[in-house]
Amino acid sequence: MGTPPEKPMFDTDTIPHHDGETVYEQECYEDREDYLRCLAGEYEVDLDTVKQLAFLLGENEDFDGLVTSVQDLVP
Repeated sequence: MGTPPEKPMFDTDTIPHHDGETVYEQECYEDREDYLRCLAGEYEVDLDTVKQLAFLLGENEDFDGLVTSVQDLVP
C-alpha cells in the first residue's frame, strides 16, 4: 500500500451531518479518528493499516467496505 498524505488525513467537514452531529457521533464515536481506532482495536489490526485502507476506500465506505476489508485481514 502507498503511504497516505500527512495530516489532515480526514476532513470531517465533508461528512454528512444530521441534527448537528456527524455520522460518527450518531454511531457513538467522538469523530472519524476515534472510529478508526475502535475498529482497529476490535479486530486487533494495526491502526496504520486501518487508516491506509480508510484513505484508499474513502469516507463513504467507513461503515461498509472498510469493515469488510478489515475483517478480511483477520486470520
